[in-house]
Amino acid sequence: MDLVETTDGERGRRGTIKIEAIFLGWGVALERGRIARMLGRGHGRFDLIFFSRKDARFAEKNPRLLQCGEVLVSRNREEGLWNLREWSEERESGVGGSDWRTMVCASAAAELVLLLAPEETMGADLFPLVAAAGRHLPEAIDPVAFLAGFAFSCLDREGFGGEEKLSGIAARFRERVIGTGPAGWTRFRLATSAARREIPRAVHRLVESVAERRWKSFAVLEEMI
Repeated sequence: MDLVETTDGERGRRGTIKIEAIFLGWGVALERGRIARMLGRGHGRFDLIFFSRKDARFAEKNPRLLQCGEVLVSRNREEGLWNLREWSEERESGVGGSDWRTMVCASAAAELVLLLAPEETMGADLFPLVAAAGRHLPEAIDPVAFLAGFAFSCLDREGFGGEEKLSGIAARFRERVIGTGPAGWTRFRLATSAARREIPRAVHRLVESVAERRWKSFAVLEEMI
């Protein structure tokens, strides 16, 4: 799918962004060092945001989405945008453009962190949380596991459990969600609208069961389907 968007600041310059994939209504594309996120047509909304500049129209309409994008791609506020390709190269697993499901899941995780974490965890404090996800779930190939590990790291940062407790949560999550979950977990078959709605609901229930804590933030996924 090709999508063309012209911004006021570019005065006629057109950027063509190739949407590489749509997963749970989210899309991520990388081109010329810019990152855009799209909520796909047919999933309730359609938003396209250039994180390389704060367009007034988008900023006013979707401040949380803009903030989420900045958090996801920045080491801290001063350094500005941080290309996700750079992040993928630093990870030994090579997670990046070749694993679009994980990248989209990272975007969803950033959205959850905005709802879950206090303001002071934004910016510089968020990068260690991303790194910690790999420590809690080192074999997190499944994007749902990556999302869980990322959010569990945020819980750890907020004082909801130390390294040992979070490791136990991650182990239970692997056992209950990845090990015994429905066959569709690793393939994410989104053939029907009912299947798309059921995935976030199931994730919500299962994560709450292993974290032993209400997790209202997961409702955002269901709202976006």
